[in-house]
Amino acid sequence: MISPSHLRPGSPARPRGGASAEQSLIERINEDPTILGLGDLDLKRASWRSRQISLLLESPAESVIFVVELQLGPTDNRHIMRVVERWLTERKHQRMKRCSAVLVAEEIAPRYVNILALISRAIPLLALEMEPSAGTQGTTLLFRPVGLR
Repeated sequence: MISPSHLRPGSPARPRGGASAEQSLIERINEDPTILGLGDLDLKRASWRSRQISLLLESPAESVIFVVELQLGPTDNRHIMRVVERWLTERKHQRMKRCSAVLVAEEIAPRYVNILALISRAIPLLALEMEPSAGTQGTTLLFRPVGLR
């Protein structure tokens, strides 16, 4: 795990005055990366800007890198392009490791599921919908896989 001091914002300056929703979500994933449902992972890098979060997670046991693009709210075409571009970049840098792309949003419309299914034939791609769930110990997050095949 990385410490909160290693969490980097994107281009804009760090959010002022209290934690933003993006920073809070990164901190929750940093505390327990298994909530994504991808296995026992280490958070290597995190950055955010305006409702978009970029994560790089690694499974040291399996030598797998997960490039995660998380967007608060519904997915859109820019979100899909971002995850593919980041996957390409990381795959070049991490030649000795398998690299998978993960797109996460609060809502993935059926039209985008069809496009993601087509893209997943060419690159290893997972799609997850994020939804809050009220429990006995407050609100938790559920990450539900979206069928792409």
